[in-house]
Amino acid sequence: MVDGYALMFAALLLSAGSLTDRVGARQAFGAGLVVFTAASAACGFAPDLVVLVVARLVQGAGAAVIVPASLALIREAFPDSAQRARAISVWAMGGFGGRRGRPGAGRRTE
Repeated sequence: MVDGYALMFAALLLSAGSLTDRVGARQAFGAGLVVFTAASAACGFAPDLVVLVVARLVQGAGAAVIVPASLALIREAFPDSAQRARAISVWAMGGFGGRRGRPGAGRRTE
């Protein structure tokens, strides 16, 4: 289940970057967010394992569109290179913080 998400994310990431360049960052981000949110809801209401796995695959596809689009939005929002570097650093630390929090989450729920 977890591997399917990562597989779709990695497989579609470069293509999603090209899509973002073609349709625009805002449209791509919005579409990716809608797909990811709908797939998350499908995961939550999945009646069986097959539906859950398919929804996780769709989540990976949505996330693959969100990531390059979000970086393109940062590029558009911060034309100054120093400000853009700081914004990308904050964006990157968000991913680090999410990974850092997972091991502690298990301990809190025990």
